Amino acid sequence: MRTTLLAVSAAIIALLLLAPQPVLSAAEQDATVSPSAAPDLATPAEQAPPPSKDAVSPEGTPSTKVESDAQAVPASTAASGPKASPKENTLSKEDIQSHLELNNFDQVSDGIFRGSNPSDHDINVLSQYGIKTIVNLRMKGKATRHEEEVARENGIRYIHIPMGFRHPQDQNTVKALEVICDPQNQPVFIHCLQGSDRTGMIVGIYRRLFDNWSFTRTYAEMHEHHFKPWLMGMKKAVRDCAKSARLVSIAKNSSDKEKEAKQLARTGDAPL
Repeated sequence: MRTTLLAVSAAIIALLLLAPQPVLSAAEQDATVSPSAAPDLATPAEQAPPPSKDAVSPEGTPSTKVESDAQAVPASTAASGPKASPKENTLSKEDIQSHLELNNFDQVSDGIFRGSNPSDHDINVLSQYGIKTIVNLRMKGKATRHEEEVARENGIRYIHIPMGFRHPQDQNTVKALEVICDPQNQPVFIHCLQGSDRTGMIVGIYRRLFDNWSFTRTYAEMHEHHFKPWLMGMKKAVRDCAKSARLVSIAKNSSDKEKEAKQLARTGDAPL
């Protein structure tokens, strides 16, 4: 009896092993593609380096709520936004925030906003609220090309200034500051992937040179927006930005233009 049962069991197992495997359809194969192929995910060059064993931050480590700048932001396929009338350079954070899907959104100044990578829906909302320019600090890839297309479809000027996670090249920092500080480009929205590291560095330099903030105050805001303290090169770029004659020159020229604009607004006179 036992021999008969063993023979039957062996026959069943053999039939299962020889049974043909199901063939996935093209749609099912597409659904099994690795998440790394999704256009919104970070490219290898955008993977923020891990903390070094020797990297010690005097300001402490980030809170448990820190979000990696190399994580993906889900993109919405919807391209509809609130039925709002476009505004000029009088936007406020409260005007837009409740309609956006992106994270880490904040207002830097009257004409400068920051945040994480925007979805198609977010770009549509930014357009409806009068954002004129988007500055993207992410590395080149499918996501940046798609964003450029959507921005242009919504009538937004798109400027791509790719940055990594090391000490930034001076010309890229200069270009980013020139763009966001130009009144012709404002209101402007600047972002990277999570709006924390590369965006935090550029906004930090802006705070130091344009708002005359101390490094302690500037770094506190960077930390609040989840800047990683072990990115020492980027941190040093913010701390030492006043040593760059080119960056200081941009700040001075921008300040002079702002004073001139205020003077014209008071007197109504045309510049000589």
